[in-house]
Amino acid sequence: MNNTLSTPLQAPTEELTKVQRLTREYARFSRDAAGLGHVMGGALIFLVVFLVAHRPVNAWEGIVLGTTPLVWIISKEWLRRRYYQFSGRVTQRERRWHDLILGLLAGFFAVLILAVFLVQKPIQPFSWKSAVTSAVCIAVLLTMPVVVWRYLRAPYEFVPGVFLLALSAFLLSGNIQIASRVAGAFGIVAEIVAVVMILAGYTEHMKFLKLRRKLSAMKEPT
Repeated sequence: MNNTLSTPLQAPTEELTKVQRLTREYARFSRDAAGLGHVMGGALIFLVVFLVAHRPVNAWEGIVLGTTPLVWIISKEWLRRRYYQFSGRVTQRERRWHDLILGLLAGFFAVLILAVFLVQKPIQPFSWKSAVTSAVCIAVLLTMPVVVWRYLRAPYEFVPGVFLLALSAFLLSGNIQIASRVAGAFGIVAEIVAVVMILAGYTEHMKFLKLRRKLSAMKEPT
């Protein structure tokens, strides 16, 4: 008995395999691959570290810099949904334990950063201004596990995300000196990861351009 596939049957099989491979590559941009979103995140790390750790920052500049994580998340999610998923949303397989561990780690770092904040903050007589700024800092830190679990699950995003959120908590609450110390102490680690993030994001983007050309070619009538 001849088990060799006939040519008419083999061609559709090869075409199906190709479609499945392209679909998997396309689905990566729903989660793990961020392309220009990674490049943007890495660039923001260098910008924030330079401005906060190496020069005086006033209160208004601190508020603007404190919005960096929000700007990054909104921008990369817009790119993900509107640009990289141009042919419709195809989701990558969820990794629930991976996401849970990231959220727990983010919670651990949030508690650790909060402890640093309470130790570093000078003891002052009660004032509503001090109470409000402390509440802002604590509120941002408490949201860190949820933000990381929901929006910073891709490779290379955890360290920069936690770093930016920690700085955001201090900057938005007006604790500029603490933010400067944190940026000086941990900025080099964040910058090393940022370099990897930028290179990975550029590589992902170039792969996406090739993928888009292949998908467009498949749609064209033969």
